[in-house]
Amino acid sequence: MFLLGVSVGVVLFLLWMAKDCGFRVEEGCAAVVLRFGAALQNPDRSLRLFGPGIHFKWSFDEVKIVSLREQLVTLGGQHGAEPMMLADGTVIRLQSMLRYAPQRDGIAKYLFGLVHRKEHVAGLFSSLLRNEIANVKSPPHTTDITTIEEDVGGSFGLVRRDRQLLNQRIGDFAKSELGDRYGVHFEAVDITDIH
Repeated sequence: MFLLGVSVGVVLFLLWMAKDCGFRVEEGCAAVVLRFGAALQNPDRSLRLFGPGIHFKWSFDEVKIVSLREQLVTLGGQHGAEPMMLADGTVIRLQSMLRYAPQRDGIAKYLFGLVHRKEHVAGLFSSLLRNEIANVKSPPHTTDITTIEEDVGGSFGLVRRDRQLLNQRIGDFAKSELGDRYGVHFEAVDITDIH
């Protein structure tokens, strides 16, 4: 009777452990398995990534799943409009959206290098956007009647008129300087509205 009780207990324990021995990765995602706090690595010391499907893990392993799809973050806090100052002292409220996607090659930087990933990336781009907006300068005013229409509006008029150029400058800087540092591919910062 004792042997039967022990064997039933062992079987129940193994069944209980087996329910935590598998994990599923969705399409468009990658997973990293942590064993006692350290990420599993391949023989060449690179991070071991698990693609879409069902995979085995031990019950004490922890799984971190990262979506490789494009992420969309609204810059500007809870109201979606962020106050910024132009070079001539005009204060504007800007609504913008950040689009980025984690890179498969940079998952280690993205997952372990940043604690609050979305907040960090949003704050970084908010600072970059403020810098670019502050550096927009209106051309010097001229008394030539043919160019006076282009001078009206100052820095505010320039930002509204050259929105696409501003988006491109921010995107170029992000792709060249920041992509390798954070393990993400920056798609674009879209300025959606200016008040």
